[in-house]
Order: sequence, then C-alpha cells, then structure tokens
Amino acid sequence: MRTGTILGAAVLGAVLAAAWIPRPRCTAEDGPAYLGTSACKKCHIKQAASWAKTRMASSFDALKPCDLATYEGKVLAEKRRGAGLDPAKDYRTDPKCLRCHTTGYGQPGGYPGEVTEKNAALAAKRQGVQCEACHGPGSGYLPVFESVERGPREKTYKRSEVLALGLMIPDRDVCVRCHNKESPFFPKEGFDFEAMKEKGTHEHVKIRNREEEKEEVEEGEERKEERKEEKEDKKEDEKKEGKRDEREGVQ
Repeated sequence: MRTGTILGAAVLGAVLAAAWIPRPRCTAEDGPAYLGTSACKKCHIKQAASWAKTRMASSFDALKPCDLATYEGKVLAEKRRGAGLDPAKDYRTDPKCLRCHTTGYGQPGGYPGEVTEKNAALAAKRQGVQCEACHGPGSGYLPVFESVERGPREKTYKRSEVLALGLMIPDRDVCVRCHNKESPFFPKEGFDFEAMKEKGTHEHVKIRNREEEKEEVEEGEERKEERKEEKEDKKEDEKKEGKRDEREGVQ
C-alpha cells in the first residue's frame, strides 16, 4: 500500500514537472526574454485579434517559396522578381530575412538562431512579427503589469519603471530597424512612418494604468460635483425669477 502511494506520487510529480514549463527569466547576463503573443493577448485581446489580420502576423510565410498556383503566390513572385529575389527559393533559413520576419531572432526566448529538433516548437511560436518585436521582450516588464492587475486598486506603476525593464514604445526608430535600405522591398520614396502606422499595425486602443484611471475618476467626480452645483444654482435662480414674476403680477 505504501509502495503504491509512493509510486503514485512519483508518477504524479513527473507528470506535473513535464507539464509545467517555466517562463524565461530576466537575468543580468542574458537580458529580458521573449514570452510570445500568448502572454500578451491574455489582457490585450482586441489588439491581438486585430494584429492577427495584419501582414506582420503572417510575415514568416512570405519567406516560403511562392505558390504560383494561387493568386497571392503570383503577386509575391512578381514582387520578388522586382526586388531581385528568386520566387522559387525558400528564405526561411536566411539569417538576413529571419531577423525581421521572426520575433526575437537569436535572443533569449526568441526565434532560435539555429532551428533544431529540440527547439522547433519554440521556433514555430516565434514566427512572424509579434507583439514583442515592437514592444520589447516581456519577461522583465510583464510581471509588473500582472502584479498591478492582481494587486489592490491603489497599486500602480511608473512608465520609467517598465521602460527600464525592457518595454519599448513603438516609434519610427523601432520600425526602421527593419524598414530600411537593407530590405530588398524598401520603397524608393522611403519609409512613411505615419502612413504605415495607420494601415500596417493592429488596432490602437488607449491603455491606461491605474494612476491614470484614478485621475480620470477624480476628474469625473469633480466635474460631477460642478454639474450638481450648477444645477442647484440654476434652480435657485429659477425660484428667484418665479417669485419676482409673482410680485410683478400682484402689482
């Protein structure tokens, strides 16, 4: 009986150990690690759904040999020829391409610099231009967001704090790391950041931390109190106006 209990506990422990895969940790040696889109979309549902429809999400597929049996494949083949690239070539192993068609290429938790049988599952999860390609690897700043979300209402964070932990604010400098003259598809007129921001990225939803929410609530309460006072003043003025009309009527 005791042997069976011990054996059962050992088996259960082995199953749990195999099932639990820890997140990459942020270390001084390696820096922040990439966690993948699944870690972001738990909270940013609208953005993730919108991103999934963009060309960024499927950019890894653009490296495959062109399928000339489809309209999309023929269009891509024409673009490749125009850029001096081979439509029939598979560019999914070209480091120059992978750097901008995957997320975290060669970095901790990112797309592996060399795909093997051991890391193939990770490679599949980091294909395409995902959240962290533009917002920075999340192992450093995500725990801060989670602790605030799960903590008391008064708990918040400062932008400087999460920026120091690896969060990036997507701006032109972030985009031109890939959208530059090294790209064979770089347009002659250059990179139009404002235009691409509107049509090439996910839906932009205003994100507020709790400090901002608190300020908005306080401002709303102040405005509510002001409207209440204005309403009371108006009623008082109407009363005075009514009494004056009564007096004038009597006279």
